[in-house]
Amino acid sequence: MSWENLSEKITKMSEGMVEEVKIRAAGEMLESLTTPASYHKGISGVTPVDSGNLMANTIVSANSPNFSVNSYEDASGDSTYREGMYTVMSSDVWSVIYIQNNTPYNINAEFEGWGVTPAYRYFSTSVNNTFNLVRRM
Repeated sequence: MSWENLSEKITKMSEGMVEEVKIRAAGEMLESLTTPASYHKGISGVTPVDSGNLMANTIVSANSPNFSVNSYEDASGDSTYREGMYTVMSSDVWSVIYIQNNTPYNINAEFEGWGVTPAYRYFSTSVNNTFNLVRRM
């Protein structure tokens, strides 16, 4: 086997490992963010749901952030999860994946809460769970 063949094989193996980690990590985080706190898809959901607009604004993009806000509602989170995973799966192996939520009341849901309802910390919980998954990989 020549050095060029060995180098090519190592590059392909490395890309395969990076791709696996990217898909598993993004999938874990996205599933957590698109599973209502009162509903289970085999994992504990963390996202508070009233109309489903907070969940529908969980936006996934590749290589640059997307600062849009929409008026969609996705109370189950299924559609938002599928759309996000499509973006992850169709991105290049070395793409930077952005998962964000730009709704104005996201600040309340994450940090401040409402009146007697405390902050949910749903996004930071999902990020922490994803970091723990990557550490175990």
